[in-house]
Order: sequence, then structure tokens, then C-alpha cells
Amino acid sequence: MSRKSLFLIVAAAVLLAVPAVLLAIPAADFEGRPTFEAGKSFGAYIWHDDAGFHIRYNTKEKERHFHGKICTDKILKLDGYHVADNPKNKVEISADKKCIEISLYTDKALNGFDWFADGKKMEFRLKVDEDSDLKATAIFYGAKGTNPATSPFTMDR
Repeated sequence: MSRKSLFLIVAAAVLLAVPAVLLAIPAADFEGRPTFEAGKSFGAYIWHDDAGFHIRYNTKEKERHFHGKICTDKILKLDGYHVADNPKNKVEISADKKCIEISLYTDKALNGFDWFADGKKMEFRLKVDEDSDLKATAIFYGAKGTNPATSPFTMDR
């Protein structure tokens, strides 16, 4: 094996081992609401504005179970609830006040909540149905509706 081939293999291994935390998305990219219409698309829409952070889950076909966590290194505060009327829905702050624990069932409509956070990083671990990570192509953030490179992903402030 040539030195060049060995170098390429090592470089690829290092790049694959880089955690998502090092590829954090700048907080400024989350500014502004992405475009979406209730019941017309599938995914999670995340943004920040003067009223804090927002997430809306949208479905277009059948009931889906969105769950997971949003965590930071500083205390979180839930602000407004836009949770659909379903007794199975739950959005709670963890005992250590550093994670929002999400379990929302959405059927051909929007579901979501608003929150405030002061941490330097915010990690999004969003899942759908069984225990599958929500694909990055189904996550849209900021006014441009950009998809993160990976799921889970991190926002850096």
C-alpha cells in the first residue's frame, strides 16, 4: 500500500470519527421562521425570533410519534404550548433543567412548543415513530429552511 493510499484511509477515518458537536450550526442560522403549511409536509421546523425558540412538527398522511430531547448546558424554560389536544402528548423539562423531553403525536397537522435557553450549545436529538432518528432531510431550521448535515445535530451560540 502506498503512502498516499494510507494517508487517504487515515484521513477518511478521522473525518468519520468527528462528532456532530464539532460540526455545530451557528445560532444566527436559526433566525426566522421556515416556510411550511399545516398538514402539507412532513418534518420538524425549528427557528428563533424575539419570542424565543420554536419547534413545530408537521405531518401529511398518518399519525406519527415525534419524540426525543433538546439539551443545553444552561437552564431551559418552556414558554408557550402549541401541543395538539391528545392525552398521550407530553413536553417536560428534565429534573436537572437542562433537557426538554418530547413525546408528541401528530396527525395531519402541526404540533410543537416554544422555549428559552441560554446555553452555549444546544443539542437536538429528534426521533420519529419507533426509535429512529428523524432524518436530517426532514429537519428544517431558520428562515431558509436549511437541513442540518446530520441528525442528531448541535447549535452553537
